[in-house]
Amino acid sequence: MNNKIDNNKMHKLDSIFIVGIGVIATLSSMLDILLKQDFPVYSCGSIYGSYALWFILLIYSSLKFKEQQGTPKCIKWYTFFLVPFIHIAFVIVGFAIGILLSKIFNL
Repeated sequence: MNNKIDNNKMHKLDSIFIVGIGVIATLSSMLDILLKQDFPVYSCGSIYGSYALWFILLIYSSLKFKEQQGTPKCIKWYTFFLVPFIHIAFVIVGFAIGILLSKIFNL
């Protein structure tokens, strides 16, 4: 019974990965809107930050969790191909929040 509950919990590194990419992408896209950029400079540049976060967590998880149970599920080598899609989803959320804030505060 206890093992079933533990299997449903998200690994700590997975949550750091998702929250980290979410913060990086959302804040960068909000900066683009609030600073009235003609081109989404910060949103495009922040993909490098997302890849850096993924790469650091990948190395850490491969060194720390060699052949152990309970390894992170989201931080794998093939996530390299999924990082842009996750990033774009959070950028869209950031654009929506940025537009909403600029309309509320008349920026």
